[in-house]
Amino acid sequence: MFLSELNEHERTHFLDLAGVAMKSDGHIEPDELEVFKTYAHECMIDGYEPKDRTVADITASLADSTAQVKRIILMELMGIWAADNSWNDAEVAMMHDVGKNFGIPETMVNRLRRWTRELRALIAEGCELIER
Repeated sequence: MFLSELNEHERTHFLDLAGVAMKSDGHIEPDELEVFKTYAHECMIDGYEPKDRTVADITASLADSTAQVKRIILMELMGIWAADNSWNDAEVAMMHDVGKNFGIPETMVNRLRRWTRELRALIAEGCELIER
């Protein structure tokens, strides 16, 4: 949704981070993979294969990005974690790790998570209304 705000360097690092996010609970759900493919398309890198990197390495590569870009990245990652309509402990832990590494206060991390959940619910409701 907001990935167009990222530069090319930030987009590839974001997709690497999204790859880690998909695996954060130990397996990749089909819904998570679909969200990832949508993100790769939005980043104009269709078919991108995430590199095997750590969260710390990727977030360090994004240290010079603006606070706005870091919030966008975290919010978009939440789309992957929410894709299967559940948040397990490993996903929540990664969410907080990314927030901490980016210097995003926990209150903002929680606001972004709430907003993402509400947006997802609104989109689902809209689809339901259209399909009736």
